[in-house]
Amino acid sequence: MNTSKDLGPIKAIATYELVANQIKRALYLGVLVPGDRLPAERALAQQLGVARMTVREAIRVLAHEGRITVRRGAHGGMWIREQDVTKRELVQLAADTDRAIGDVYEFRQLVEGASARLAAERAKPKDVQKLRALSSAMAKILAAHLKNPDISANVPKFLALDSQFHTEIARISANPFIIESVERGLAARYAPFGAVLRTLTPRANNGHDELVEVIAAGDGARAEKVMREHVITARNTINSRLARHIRAQTGE
Repeated sequence: MNTSKDLGPIKAIATYELVANQIKRALYLGVLVPGDRLPAERALAQQLGVARMTVREAIRVLAHEGRITVRRGAHGGMWIREQDVTKRELVQLAADTDRAIGDVYEFRQLVEGASARLAAERAKPKDVQKLRALSSAMAKILAAHLKNPDISANVPKFLALDSQFHTEIARISANPFIIESVERGLAARYAPFGAVLRTLTPRANNGHDELVEVIAAGDGARAEKVMREHVITARNTINSRLARHIRAQTGE
């Protein structure tokens, strides 16, 4: 069987692009949030196992994209900055929103539904305890945000915990392919439109406690159903909020 027709050219990826992509993935997953300081060039190069010049080029790209702020001098450093979306990007988002969000959340429904089912079948008491702690932490941050929305740091903190909650369920599933897939879906859910989500709704933490309880009960079928409904609700919320933001910013 001749399979040569299925083979195509391979696009070489520069090492600095891999470094930049890893930092952006951490940003999308909430591992890095606005205000976080990155290690110095030398330390970051050692941590990633690449040359210092590679890190420098990746930082240059990220700074150009507006992902980080770089300050030179004795009190300098590199920080994750608040993400802005230009009017041109918003117009493009208006055209791509339904397809992009639909694809990401369809993927999440399938993968995270399976993740929740397996987690319910395999969770130990310490796993359930950790999920409860994460849900409780989100509830406290949401309450603080609703009380004082001007404290913008609460939004990325909440989103980071939300990512951690979903990846923890995947970890409990004990399936490395599901873990990788869940992380991929979470990283894609706010890219490239996550920068417009500057506030949390009162319902932002809905569904998390219920997920914890069905996982604790060991009800795999129910856990899958609850997770799929949770993801659908999240998709509808982000669609609605993004559409309102685009209309407000572009007048279209």
